[in-house]
Amino acid sequence: MNEITVIVPSFGHARYIAQTLESLLQQTRPASQIIVIDDHSPDRTDLAVAPYLDRIRYLQSPYRQGVGASVWRGVDMVETEYTYLIASDDWIEPRALEVLARFLDKDPHIGVVHGARTVVEDGGTRLSRSPIEGPYRLLDHAFDNDFVYAHPVILWRTQALRHDCRFRRFSLSLDWAHWIAAGLDGWDGYATHEMLGYYRRHASNTSRWTLPIVAEQSSLLRFVRRHFSQQLGSENQAKLRMALHQRIRLQGWLDLSEGRRRRAHRRFEAVLKFPDQRWNTILGLSAANMPTPWYRWLRGKRRAWLDRT
Repeated sequence: MNEITVIVPSFGHARYIAQTLESLLQQTRPASQIIVIDDHSPDRTDLAVAPYLDRIRYLQSPYRQGVGASVWRGVDMVETEYTYLIASDDWIEPRALEVLARFLDKDPHIGVVHGARTVVEDGGTRLSRSPIEGPYRLLDHAFDNDFVYAHPVILWRTQALRHDCRFRRFSLSLDWAHWIAAGLDGWDGYATHEMLGYYRRHASNTSRWTLPIVAEQSSLLRFVRRHFSQQLGSENQAKLRMALHQRIRLQGWLDLSEGRRRRAHRRFEAVLKFPDQRWNTILGLSAANMPTPWYRWLRGKRRAWLDRT
């Protein structure tokens, strides 16, 4: 049976991490090793993990390096066939690793398998799952806007994570970079709709839309277009262009929400000639050039929407 190493990057989750570790230690297919990498947390995460030190490996960074550095530090230590990545504020069902690993065991061409998750937030819970089910080519869906990167219910074949090291610099969009790089290497994916884990949304989540995150996603897409365009084929090239235009428009709206109207105007103008989502582009240009009182009203509405998402 192929073994699993679990990597738990952590920062500021002392009050959540015990639930994460308990769920990992109760798996019906136990991991051979659980590695917690604490990114210099200010909240005494070391005390929260102390009761588990006889069953896990705990590493502390001497200074804040970011989640990307923590993930890669852990991945570079993995010696098992499979790698499971989970944030220290999420948790999974007892059968999660068993169910996910079963699909990797059956098909050596599958580089990653993922299940459905329950999103837990202040307003309640909701089920989130991939729009597809069964096997698929990673590259054919890597640029889909509606595709679900379903943390914490993703299990990787370790070899699929050992991709072009140039992707490592995209630390704020690390999950997406993994997906695209594995697809470029020819790996397939598998999606099951079985609910296997819980994704916690709260004020300290680092996955919310911000200008640095969206800007890096744009850089990632430009990097792929520049270096791997010939591998994509015409259909995926079109998907990549649309995904890039979406990020440019989103950067424009984020600029507007921060009062940077001239910069937003330039972003919307750059994608005006493209037909996809032209109504959004025109609306953004109109907002960037509207009278100040109207703009302030729209800016408040947009900021409220961004806070909700």
